[in-house]
Amino acid sequence: MKLFLLFVIIDGLSSVVVCEKQSNGTECIKSFLKLEVLDENCTEIVSSYKENFHQEIANQMFDISEESVKSCIINIFNDSNVFQLFLKGLSSHSDEQIKLSKETMDSFVGLAKEICTGETKFKEEFDLFSGKNKLPSAIPLDEQCARKYFIEKNIINAKDFDIDVSSISDENCEAYNELYIKAFEREHIDHHKHFFGSSNTSIQNCIKQKFRDEKVYLNLHATALLMKYELTPSQADDLRRNYVKWKTAYAKILFQCIKDDD
Repeated sequence: MKLFLLFVIIDGLSSVVVCEKQSNGTECIKSFLKLEVLDENCTEIVSSYKENFHQEIANQMFDISEESVKSCIINIFNDSNVFQLFLKGLSSHSDEQIKLSKETMDSFVGLAKEICTGETKFKEEFDLFSGKNKLPSAIPLDEQCARKYFIEKNIINAKDFDIDVSSISDENCEAYNELYIKAFEREHIDHHKHFFGSSNTSIQNCIKQKFRDEKVYLNLHATALLMKYELTPSQADDLRRNYVKWKTAYAKILFQCIKDDD
């Protein structure tokens, strides 16, 4: 049966639909994702999906002038196999899926841009906000307890920052520690719930696990705590690197989990 393709643009996101027998489009996607050999019709369908996928990336990069950043974003998408994830979502062919696909693409391009520009952006951000305050003679108890907490968790090396918490008792910090566990050791609660309209629990679980394993919030909060006071050049260099690393952590974890997903 001869198939023809109807190109429909809804909310700015192009979606290829097989008009005479829509299920064939879904079967082509399944075959492609299973690395099966595609017939001529399926090859044409998947190629059309891929063309529209890359066009939507380009649409979302309309405000980016640097060609190097655009190339970096495209490389991240290609290296992380985002197109395969895109195809999994397209299998539903629903209006709601198309809307969610556009939202996902917009978010993914923004996160990839964060990785590609983070070295410059977050270094400048660090330099803007760090080292503005002199260390007070009497540090508030909550901050003393936070420092003690991060040191005991091996997030902060006390010697590197000349910190002495030996006089701070566990009893004085007990109430604060309960708050710190909730604030610093939580999973990433704002991660994506849908990827191009499909819910992929394996990717979501991967993100949660990596956040716990890499102690992202602990490291980010510890860096933020230390950077606000005057720093030596060596301390500033170390914290600046950490700031860039942990500010881009979610984006890198997301794309790594997509890449690792079967």
